[in-house]
Amino acid sequence: MKTFSLLTIVVLCLFSASCSDKKQESQTLILANNLHLEAIETQESLEQKLLHIRNYALKAHNRLLIHEADSLKEQVELWKESVMEVPGFDHEHKHGEHHDHKPAIKMTDISMLQYQQEAKNAIDSLEHGVLILEEKYKTILR
Repeated sequence: MKTFSLLTIVVLCLFSASCSDKKQESQTLILANNLHLEAIETQESLEQKLLHIRNYALKAHNRLLIHEADSLKEQVELWKESVMEVPGFDHEHKHGEHHDHKPAIKMTDISMLQYQQEAKNAIDSLEHGVLILEEKYKTILR
C-alpha cells in the first residue's frame, strides 16, 4: 500500500511538472504573439503615414521627399515579406492588401520570442525613420 501511495505521488508530481512546462511555453508564445501583433499594428500605421507623406510630397513637387518616403515604404515592404506569424494563434490583424503568411519554421518557444522581438525592433526602427522624416519636412506636411 505504501508503494502504491508513493508511486501515485511520484506520478502526480511528474504530471504536474509536465503541465507547468507546457503552461510556461504557452506563456512564452503568448508574449511572442503579442509582440507580433504590435509589430503588425506599427507596420500598418507606417504604411498609412508614408502614403500621407507621399501625397503631400507630390502636391509640393518635392522629389527628395518622394524618394525618401518611397525608400522607407520599400523597407517596410521588405519587413512584411520576412515576418513570420507565431504558430497556433488565430490570424488577428487586418488586411490592407493581399499578402501571404509564411508559416513559422520549427523553433523553440524562446527562439520564436526572440525572433518576434527582433522583428518588432526592426519595425520600430523604421517607425523612427518615419518620425525623423516627418520632423525634417514638418513645414510641408502640416
